[in-house]
Amino acid sequence: MRSVEAEIEAGIEKLRLARREEERKLKGWEKAVAEAAAELEAKYAAPGDPPVELPAELAAPGADLAAAAREAFLAVSYLEEQLRTLQPDLGAIEAYAAKQRDVDARAAELKTATDERDEARPPPAALLLPPSLRSASPPPPPSLSLPPPSSALQPSAESSTPPSNPQNLKTSNPQTLKP
Repeated sequence: MRSVEAEIEAGIEKLRLARREEERKLKGWEKAVAEAAAELEAKYAAPGDPPVELPAELAAPGADLAAAAREAFLAVSYLEEQLRTLQPDLGAIEAYAAKQRDVDARAAELKTATDERDEARPPPAALLLPPSLRSASPPPPPSLSLPPPSSALQPSAESSTPPSNPQNLKTSNPQTLKP
């Protein structure tokens, strides 16, 4: 029994030492994180910006700062490597800007032409008014000249039937109207 008790006490003492060591490491990481945050704030913060605060999961006592710091370091390293391997085509930005200027110039030309056209043409509502009421009336549209009505289509005075009946119409040429 005594040997089992001694083993348990030795295990507990081992765990106490490991806990102290982990607490010491935790304080070291907290100090390193605070220094890094202060350095980043001094380097990148604009005047008047609020101070940088750690996320709640990292600021909590007993948080695994070592794992979080390692994860952040790996993420930053990965992004820096991607940034180094990028080869952006800055000429494409200049070409886009030139094409945008061309499109803007053509749009301005179109607007000018549309405005000139609209000024030369009367508004649609003015076309519905009789010419005597129009303020600046355009020349009247060409009129269609129709031939005078033929006497063949005039109804006879003797007929009481409507003129749509061709048998009751007077015609100068009876062969032109056949039922």
